[in-house]
Amino acid sequence: EIIKLEPKIFGLSLNKNVHPKINFFRSALKLDRKDLNSVFKRCPILLCYSLEKKILPFVSYLKALDCDLSEVRKIVKNFPKIFTNDLRTINSNIDLLRTELELADSELRRIVVACPRILSCRVENKLNSFYPLLRCEKSETNLPKIRKLLTFCPTLLGCSIENNLRPKVEALVECFGEKKSLEMIFSNPPLLCYSLEKRIRPRLERLREDGIALERLNGLVAK
Repeated sequence: EIIKLEPKIFGLSLNKNVHPKINFFRSALKLDRKDLNSVFKRCPILLCYSLEKKILPFVSYLKALDCDLSEVRKIVKNFPKIFTNDLRTINSNIDLLRTELELADSELRRIVVACPRILSCRVENKLNSFYPLLRCEKSETNLPKIRKLLTFCPTLLGCSIENNLRPKVEALVECFGEKKSLEMIFSNPPLLCYSLEKRIRPRLERLREDGIALERLNGLVAK
């Protein structure tokens, strides 16, 4: 199945090319057979990349961010397509995350490990999109709130603004009004991680039916 997805693998030497890469991921990153199968199915071109010129430099770069072995393994398992990027692009995105959000090294590592796909995005555009989403201007005053939101829930960076996050914000604003909704979001960042249809809306509707006061809904929606 992997060869069907990437026919170029047919032209590779098993002993000199394919096996050394598989052995590296198995021995150095401790990926088991199931993990390897998943990684190569989702990114079969990985078997065509140079171990010395592409794969090893990427792993070394992640370790230079103070990611330990378990964190590097998690990144590779969750987003093997990270290897398809140019390392200069990754480095540029890392610098943007660090400077735009004024992140400490531990905060930066938390974001990279939890949401490695952000390193393949246009980071500046992605970060800037959160300000209008949350009805606030980009400023020194609002930066700490955005930083708290994204460091507490880094996976929000991998969500579609239009298809995922905006409908949730609008549903909350419709129910609570803009000021109260934003207070809820910034004080309870996981709120935007919940499913709109399976969690947020059903709870709002049920609590309304039961006549529970709106000011009590913040904590109850999260339960």
